[in-house]
Amino acid sequence: MYQHDFCSDAGHGWLKVTTAELLNLKIYAEISSYSHVLGDDVYLEEDCDAPMFVRAYETQYGLKPAFKSVDHGALSPIRGYDRFEGH
Repeated sequence: MYQHDFCSDAGHGWLKVTTAELLNLKIYAEISSYSHVLGDDVYLEEDCDAPMFVRAYETQYGLKPAFKSVDHGALSPIRGYDRFEGH
């Protein structure tokens, strides 16, 4: 089973998904600018955008997405990625 990376640093966390997944789940336009993007990967902030993804995933596939934790230590490079502006 495919696992999504849940990336975190000392202060926050992000769920790594693809733009295609957001489009497929029809939530692309709902993602906030608190999330970040690098190439085709979107790093959904943990408080609102990631839970929205999980709910949409569960609704579409009937199961919860699998996660694996990725600890970036004190400061994640994700903080320096561009803000998501997909609206």
